[in-house]
Amino acid sequence: MTHSKITKSEIIILEIFLTHSLFVGNGFARIFEVSGSDTWISMLLGMLLGIGILYIFDLVFKNVRYNLKLYLTQHKALKFFLYPIIFIYFFILMAFPVLAVETLVNSYYLTNTSPFLIVIPFVILLFYMSIKGKITIVRVFEFFMPFAILFTLIGILGLTKNLNFDNFLPILNNSTQNIFMGSLTFAILTGAFNFLLIDENVDFKTKLIGYILGCLDIILTSLVITGVLGKYFIKMYSFPEYMAIKKINLFSSLQNLENIIYMPGYFYLLSLASLALFKIKEMQKKESSFILPLLVSILCICLITILYSNNYSLIISTSKYLTYVLGILMFILGPVLYLLTKQRKKKN
Repeated sequence: MTHSKITKSEIIILEIFLTHSLFVGNGFARIFEVSGSDTWISMLLGMLLGIGILYIFDLVFKNVRYNLKLYLTQHKALKFFLYPIIFIYFFILMAFPVLAVETLVNSYYLTNTSPFLIVIPFVILLFYMSIKGKITIVRVFEFFMPFAILFTLIGILGLTKNLNFDNFLPILNNSTQNIFMGSLTFAILTGAFNFLLIDENVDFKTKLIGYILGCLDIILTSLVITGVLGKYFIKMYSFPEYMAIKKINLFSSLQNLENIIYMPGYFYLLSLASLALFKIKEMQKKESSFILPLLVSILCICLITILYSNNYSLIISTSKYLTYVLGILMFILGPVLYLLTKQRKKKN
């Protein structure tokens, strides 16, 4: 891997984008389904749990941070065991944002358009960004950051008059188990991307700042969504954040602004998918080759457009079980890498 320099501010921005990425078309709906009106409590507890997971993974990453690929190459038996798991993990992080984009666009924008015409342009963009490299990916989202902040502020401020504080009541109406499951879901969805940053020489404090800022924004957004839609309507939508934004009506004349204000959602999805495909590209023997990312891109297009096309029950099931799959993979890779690298340090 070519270790190009990324500044601390760029890492913070990337952390903020990636923290949001699995909530677009998935995270909000899943946690609302479990925790209801206590979602904000689950999210606060989930942020604390996520900080703990982030710290544990930081300890793991310190031992392999110099280059995960080089480390696995030096341990050939380990490579055959972990490479397929890591590839599947990265592929999920790349493919799910593509599925979210296809579902959103096909459901609310271009309802009669072929999925191929929606997915192919998005995947071509991912492929191009992965070929250009990590620095390009980071700089793109550094450019997008002011727009993400602006649209988010417009969305929150535009919905304040639609808030109904009765929607937050009753408090603590869910079981402790449901609140904990919501917290665990939040921690996994906001932390799953951290394996994409395993090779980056970034201190824990820098990552923590980006993570907390991203989480606080998600929590604030969830409060607005709850206040606008209410706990019953929230569970009816796959994209409750988009449905809440549809209620914005600025100055009694500017309507139907949701398509513009929701643009940060696409930025978040693009950040995760492009970085995941870039990490898949790095798994090749020749990192400069575009063969593996090209094959993966084609596989992703076929999977989304053929298997998931108009199959909403499968889309809902995939979104529902995504948290469990990512959680299992996280807690396989984390401890295994930690034990192996700790053993290596003892030998040295």
